[in-house]
Amino acid sequence: MKSKLLIGCLAILILSTQTPLLAQHSAVSPDHRHSWWTLRNDAVNERVRQGNVDLLMIGDSITHGWEGGGRKYWDLYYAHRNAVNMGFSGDRTQHVLWRLDQGHLEGISPKLAVLMIGTNNSNGNDNTAEEIADGIIAICKRIQAKCPRTKILILAIFPRAPEPCPQREKNAKASLLASKIADGKMIYYLDINDKFLEPDGKLSKEIMPDFLHPNEKGYQIWARAIEPMVAKLLGKRPFEPLFNGTDLTGWEASGNAKWTVENEQLVGTQGQDNAPGDLFTTASFDDFDLVASYRAEWPCNSGIWFRFQNPNKAYQADILEWKNPVCWSGTLYCPGKMFLAMNTDEKLVNRDGWNTMAIRAKGKNVKIWLNGTQVADVDDDTTDSGKVGFQVHPGAEFGPMKIVVKEILLRPLGK
Repeated sequence: MKSKLLIGCLAILILSTQTPLLAQHSAVSPDHRHSWWTLRNDAVNERVRQGNVDLLMIGDSITHGWEGGGRKYWDLYYAHRNAVNMGFSGDRTQHVLWRLDQGHLEGISPKLAVLMIGTNNSNGNDNTAEEIADGIIAICKRIQAKCPRTKILILAIFPRAPEPCPQREKNAKASLLASKIADGKMIYYLDINDKFLEPDGKLSKEIMPDFLHPNEKGYQIWARAIEPMVAKLLGKRPFEPLFNGTDLTGWEASGNAKWTVENEQLVGTQGQDNAPGDLFTTASFDDFDLVASYRAEWPCNSGIWFRFQNPNKAYQADILEWKNPVCWSGTLYCPGKMFLAMNTDEKLVNRDGWNTMAIRAKGKNVKIWLNGTQVADVDDDTTDSGKVGFQVHPGAEFGPMKIVVKEILLRPLGK
């Protein structure tokens, strides 16, 4: 009898080791969703298969919104960092787990994954704070298992609702519990929620109109708040704004063009009788990455000066439509040498909307990208340092031209 009992116990033990334990609750049980979600999942997997992925942004509709209200700041901060948006509207922790098992991490080893998930789990009695934290931790462990060299930055679940409420408190508790997995080596935790809230804890519609999803201003706050940590974990120096959105501190005007700040945007127009002018930083820079978001009112002949020492010793990333030779914005101009590289593809220009110009100046090499496409790669030794600026060109044929700059970011490159 004892031998039979022993054999039975051994059989149960063997079966238990061969059968995976079922998850205890929904937040840690990988789950698939509906048709559009599958299509987006396939699209993300296709992007991953192309490789060259350094940064992942993982989450729900709030992260998905980098492709909507946050697009301008995605282009400024992340597009040139080989980033992939893995935000899916409506997702919960269990849906992220499913996606990570279905191709999102295949064949890549990103430097950093930024994770912000859980607010949809907190609806009603769907999940407790402890369960949501379990889901976030499970995602981190899944990333570590599939991409062991990838660092993870957990963001506290963003505040929701006009005022403090039980659901916001549940999310805050879940975030704090999940933060315990952060070891300061491969997993980090950051709470930026105070950046969105008033001193009394209220959430402004000027930042999140529905008290859940950021608008453009909200995404600007998000990008700026995490930039120092993101840059650190990517092993780079952070991008910092050269324009404060309030006044012209740090800038100085030359000539008779008009430079004003309107609605947190830098605006340049011709002066009286179509007079020209420039606006320069008071500081000089040598090697750097620069990214600017701008739009033009046509006809326009403008550009971004860089390494400017004097009118004969400088470079400019042009904002123009030139007829002879035919070229467009993104063309690299150098006084005395004319065009060092020309953008001949008109389709790259968003003529009536916002454009993103990126410039890298390192040693004798200068590269320019317009809206994500490289348009210049030149070696030249005209100047190795100088100021950054904007130009308003003279002439009635360009009047009444206007250049509007939403943001200009710069990070120095190490020697």
